[in-house]
Amino acid sequence: NIIGVLTIITFVLANALGLSQTNAKRMLAYSSVSHAGYIAMIFFGNASTYHLAFYLFAYSLSTIGVFMALIWVEKIKREVSYNAFKGLAKTEPLLAVVASVSLLSMAGIPLTAGFIGKFGLFSQAIQAAPFIVLIAVLGSAISIAYYLRLIIAMFFFKESSFNTSEKVTLTYNIVAVFIIAAIVALGVYPDLFAMQFGLK
Repeated sequence: NIIGVLTIITFVLANALGLSQTNAKRMLAYSSVSHAGYIAMIFFGNASTYHLAFYLFAYSLSTIGVFMALIWVEKIKREVSYNAFKGLAKTEPLLAVVASVSLLSMAGIPLTAGFIGKFGLFSQAIQAAPFIVLIAVLGSAISIAYYLRLIIAMFFFKESSFNTSEKVTLTYNIVAVFIIAAIVALGVYPDLFAMQFGLK
């Protein structure tokens, strides 16, 4: 059907374009389009409101985590190319960690909330639309490549490219710790979400 075709196009095109980017903001824009495809999987099979709510919550946490780093880098560097993030872990390690954990969650890496969210949607759509689920899994695999490029830029450079004495605020650090803890906790013990919001 038309929804299935559009979903497949979304996965393929958005991830392919995301892979070709050298600008973190544009990469995240294409990433958000691919995540719209994952959300569209609610139309296949018998995906529950709970699984959709979990996925949206996990994705929202990850989006905030990544954009915290992006906003700070853009403030300091006035640009958001991958090169602008080089050595961020040397200058603001907590900011680099929250961005990395968030990106891994977006990619659906195990032990993150994003993995549980995707698994819930995939498992309920597999019977009705196995081919679309396969394309979605391949899309997730492609996304790992462009997320890792940003993580590598932040962590795997001996010297920091941030020539500034300015530091992020305490509020930034508190929010970062909360997001890291929430993403990992929900990845290890997803029932915390149901217990907190009573959706299951």
